[in-house]
Amino acid sequence: MSQSVEVTPPHPPARDRTAIRSPFLYRLQRRHFLLFDVLPFIGSVAALAWLAVRPPSGVDIGLFFLMWALTGFALTVGFHRLFTHRAFKTSTAVRVLLTVFGCMAARGPMISWTAMHRRHHERADRQGDMHSPNMHGSRLRGWWHAHVGWMLQHEYPNVVHYVPDLLADKPVVRADRLYHLWVVLGLALPAALGGLLTRSWDGALGGLVWGGVVRMFVVAQSVSALNSCLHLFGSRPFRMRDNRSHNNPVLAWLVWGEGWHNNHHAFPFRPALVRARSRLLGDPGAGAERAGVGRAPHRCRTNRGTPPHALGGERRTTRDGRACLARVRCRCASCWTRGLRRRAMIRRSCSSTTMASSSSG
Repeated sequence: MSQSVEVTPPHPPARDRTAIRSPFLYRLQRRHFLLFDVLPFIGSVAALAWLAVRPPSGVDIGLFFLMWALTGFALTVGFHRLFTHRAFKTSTAVRVLLTVFGCMAARGPMISWTAMHRRHHERADRQGDMHSPNMHGSRLRGWWHAHVGWMLQHEYPNVVHYVPDLLADKPVVRADRLYHLWVVLGLALPAALGGLLTRSWDGALGGLVWGGVVRMFVVAQSVSALNSCLHLFGSRPFRMRDNRSHNNPVLAWLVWGEGWHNNHHAFPFRPALVRARSRLLGDPGAGAERAGVGRAPHRCRTNRGTPPHALGGERRTTRDGRACLARVRCRCASCWTRGLRRRAMIRRSCSSTTMASSSSG
């Protein structure tokens, strides 16, 4: 008589609560890609064809660089170094302005952008990094995914998990909810300035095309180049086991200083991505604190309750070889002195324990 063996079914894998997968969100992502990536591309091609009929005037070029600088500065200093990594502190008015001008770049609402970037630092070039070029076989396929493909469909990070500190900042949240209004204003503002400066409808149209549509396309391609190129090509002065970030001085000049990507992954909480004597190589975002936009935070007080990935914690390796994300320690004088005292106490206790054990032996 054969005995029946009861087979226990395997446990289902634990659900990842740090990201959301939803067909509804996928439709929103494709709509955003169509409105703010495909249409600006078509408009830029039309603007190039328009060159034969009407070359851009000095006002058009000035409006392009003005809006490029405002939106790019808001992305790198506001969305990236302030909101994502808490590299400095600033007033409520400046935080709201950085949110408004960053939303004009049409790279997504600040809350979403920050949550995705914190997840990118937490899982750089590993499973869960939505725009890594190093997990798709060939370099060409990886570059295409990181530059374009990921925007069509990707996991949406759980904002409650990744940005609880920003959700508590009510003025910034209220400004961020008007994302589409700020995108439209980013198109209307250069059109209005072009019309006022030239006192013509032709100038308004030129401002809309070059300061609005073409600028939006150039900013989008610049941000995508950071995701795609800087995890494939360039130098790596800091070798990290958990990501393949690179430095590229050419992109540092072209993309608001963000080309020092390997430096940034090594020290993500620092507002400056290059050393002071090397800033002529291009890091305009490093001047935020000097220009009075912000000041260095007291990390033990200001960032209390902020998750480690918000501060861009230094990546270290545990004894069993796994990468961990550790909270950054404060560099202020009081905390540094307190740390020295604590280490001295540990050394004294260890030495006394050693002496006691040797005497008893």
